[in-house]
Amino acid sequence: MIDLVRDLSRLILTTEFGNRQISRILKCAPNTVRRYRHRLEELQMSWDQVQIISDAALLSLINDGRTGLAKPFVIPDWSLVERELRRPGVTVTLLFQEYRSTLPPEGQVMLSEREFGRRLHAFRNTLSASMRQAHKAGEKLFVDFSGKRIGYRTDEGRKVLCEVFVATLGASGYTYVEAVRSQTLPDWTMAHVRALEFFGGAPKIFVPDCLKSGVTSWRRGEVEINPTYAEVAAHYGAVVIPARPRKPKDKAQVERAVLLAQRWILAALRNRTFYSVDEVNAAIRPLLQAYNDRRFTRRKDQSRRLLFDSVERAELRSLPLNRFEFGAWSSMKTPRDYHVLADGRAYSVPHTLIGKSVRIRLGDRLVRIYHQGQEVAVHPRRTEGYEPTTLATHRPPNHRAWAERDPDDAIVWATGVGPGVKSMVESYLEENANPLIRQQKLGALRALAREHGPERLDKACRRGLLIGARAVSSIRSMLKTHMEDAPIHEAPPQPSAVSPHRNVRGAVYFGGEA
Repeated sequence: MIDLVRDLSRLILTTEFGNRQISRILKCAPNTVRRYRHRLEELQMSWDQVQIISDAALLSLINDGRTGLAKPFVIPDWSLVERELRRPGVTVTLLFQEYRSTLPPEGQVMLSEREFGRRLHAFRNTLSASMRQAHKAGEKLFVDFSGKRIGYRTDEGRKVLCEVFVATLGASGYTYVEAVRSQTLPDWTMAHVRALEFFGGAPKIFVPDCLKSGVTSWRRGEVEINPTYAEVAAHYGAVVIPARPRKPKDKAQVERAVLLAQRWILAALRNRTFYSVDEVNAAIRPLLQAYNDRRFTRRKDQSRRLLFDSVERAELRSLPLNRFEFGAWSSMKTPRDYHVLADGRAYSVPHTLIGKSVRIRLGDRLVRIYHQGQEVAVHPRRTEGYEPTTLATHRPPNHRAWAERDPDDAIVWATGVGPGVKSMVESYLEENANPLIRQQKLGALRALAREHGPERLDKACRRGLLIGARAVSSIRSMLKTHMEDAPIHEAPPQPSAVSPHRNVRGAVYFGGEA
């Protein structure tokens, strides 16, 4: 600017060029040249006088005439304008229209839209670096782990270091800090859940860095989000847009929050000794509250909490009624027995999915199984025993008919065959509480009836009951060797267990018969 003023002064005072010629040479408006010429004539200055005065003095002399003609403008509260600009859908044009909708006081005029935008831009440039980003209220939640850790001691005296999770909202800078045991997926996801409960709502976007618990891979700009982390975001109506690798400015808001949390929270706890992660978090809470209530350095009338209450709280989405339940995902092909494995235990899926890939979500209470994005099975999670968990509707029709045979039906069938078979079936039902073993035996008897005929089976069962051979294998052996009609010989009397001896008194001694 000063170079243009000196060049204009030199050409006006030392040459005979007209205003348009000078404007073409210096590429400025002819009216600007005319104004400078009139001002120099009013001041009666020569080029020698212009050369010896300072830049500031020259600008003041040249523009002094304009200052007197300047109109008093109605200046808006730029801090309020900048804060309103963070609300979703609010633009500079809308704020200018609202500004112009009011009548100016007498003797003052309103700014033009161009001047309004220029002065707003100049005001925003005076703010701190962490506040210059135009984040919409309720839009982004920036999350990260602090590089510095905090620890506690076990009963054995061993020191355990904990990670420090930090989450901050983009528009207000309202921050949540928590100590967690590790950066693993369960700690990472559930820290998000507790952070959203702290804020009382959910944003539209999660902005993490590229840690493994959040981003499975990033190849040539193609991002693959961890399935469980994506599920957390979807549960709260958000999406995950991670920062680019090695681009900390993409999440400068949380980088700043991490730095301040280290200074105002971790540093304040550096000399304290803790004995559990719960004790650490109990000590963090009052310091976090003081951090959010602390006034900004350049805006003494504002704090993170005040900004959150006035700008961001109402823009967050309401939390769902059900709290997110952590679940680990796995995939496998459905085997021929239509049971998939989760945590070493078998859970059934519809038999039509044999040979097809399914995804398994192992939660704290439930096991959910999906095929092509659709839920196909839900089972209570087993924590004891390894028996398979099977739903009858998942079985093929023939398997279902086999497994679901009612004991009463078995009695009806056995009665129609004969008394021997009925007695044998009743003994099976009494002795075997396990339905699978019981049905195996009943099914074997039905097969023997079809193979050898009901009459022979009834005789074999009666013989088996008399001689104590009730196993299916014994009945089958009798039928194969045609032993069902063989006579049953009574066992010879057993010799007395007391051998004769002269020292044995005998029955006569006690008044009985010899």
